[in-house]
Amino acid sequence: EAQIVRAILEGLAFNHRKAIRMLEKLTNRGFSRLCVVGGGSRNRLLCKLTADAAGVDVLAGPAEATAAGNLCVQAMADGLLRDPQEIRSVIAESFEIVRYVPENTQIWDNAESVHDEISAFGNKA
Repeated sequence: EAQIVRAILEGLAFNHRKAIRMLEKLTNRGFSRLCVVGGGSRNRLLCKLTADAAGVDVLAGPAEATAAGNLCVQAMADGLLRDPQEIRSVIAESFEIVRYVPENTQIWDNAESVHDEISAFGNKA
């Protein structure tokens, strides 16, 4: 079972990589970090695999992002917070944010090359 879970997490990380590459191509800009919030931010292995696969820092947390965001938007509507930048500051100071730094990115580059070859072969059939 552990191998199946690992394969699923690696697949998610690989798809995060592909999504970031697509966004970079569409926006014509590079990204140096990915913010992961909600329940997925609690999965340390997923966050680490994503950092490695995408080659970007992953900032994980808060897990309670929906509730925190809702509360902060209400505080902004009531004049307690000024703008989205202040909301980001309050959240960063209020919750633990874990940073995952990419390592071993070459293995993911190789995996993408193999994936592209297989995809190209499948498209010829």
